[in-house]
Amino acid sequence: MNIASLLETNARLARIDRRRCLPRRCAATRLRTLEPSRETDLPRIAVIRTETTAGAAGTIANNLAALGVGSISVLGVIGDDGFGFELTRALATRGVSSEPIIRTPQIQTFTYTKLINDETGIDIGRVDFINATDLPFEVEAELTERFHKIANSFDLIIVSTRRRRPPRRGHSGDA
Repeated sequence: MNIASLLETNARLARIDRRRCLPRRCAATRLRTLEPSRETDLPRIAVIRTETTAGAAGTIANNLAALGVGSISVLGVIGDDGFGFELTRALATRGVSSEPIIRTPQIQTFTYTKLINDETGIDIGRVDFINATDLPFEVEAELTERFHKIANSFDLIIVSTRRRRPPRRGHSGDA
């Protein structure tokens, strides 16, 4: 089956990824009138606008939705936190179901926040909210069980895994 036939048949698609990602792009400015932080005495950056999208596997699901593919769902693990809420809302705005997603307080939703200079469009910096450990065994088992429960209800399943890369020389890994 190719993408053209998927578009014609209203296929049901599932996108599987162990962890979901929530990219956030924040338009920011360094206003001269801002006082330094009272807590740290460091210069403050004023975020004046935030755009939240479903990244990583969510990007593929969003692209398939934009192409008009029928029913699309994603399966993965997110934290039972505000970023997880934002991620499921971003998926829903594109018509992508997050019903199969596992929400757990045992991890935080992987999120990165890019600060973009509002005047120049140039990146100012990036902050990553990561999990420094693998998924807990019981969450991994629940993910596997859920996959087996829903697999027969889809015409096509795309599976993605993230392989940990060894740290670059002089770096300590993801952090």
